[in-house]
Amino acid sequence: MKIIGGIIILLVCGAVSYQFFHIYQQNQGLNTNLSKLYQEVDVLTKENKALQADLEYFANTDNLEKEIRARFNYKAPGENMIIVTPPNTH
Repeated sequence: MKIIGGIIILLVCGAVSYQFFHIYQQNQGLNTNLSKLYQEVDVLTKENKALQADLEYFANTDNLEKEIRARFNYKAPGENMIIVTPPNTH
């Protein structure tokens, strides 16, 4: 009778140990995912700050006009545009 009780206790301890090990492995996987998510949050936070800075920059109409002129060769009505190119070095 004592042997059967010992075997049952041993089987229960083995099952509990297996469950603890399984939970430990899940925890390690979740910690890895959490680290990746923290890194992604850092990247997105930096990107958000850069976008906020751009938004503040372009909120100034003078800066917006300067960028439109530089990127799209925009000219106001009545203005003449001169495009200067670098000299050919060949």
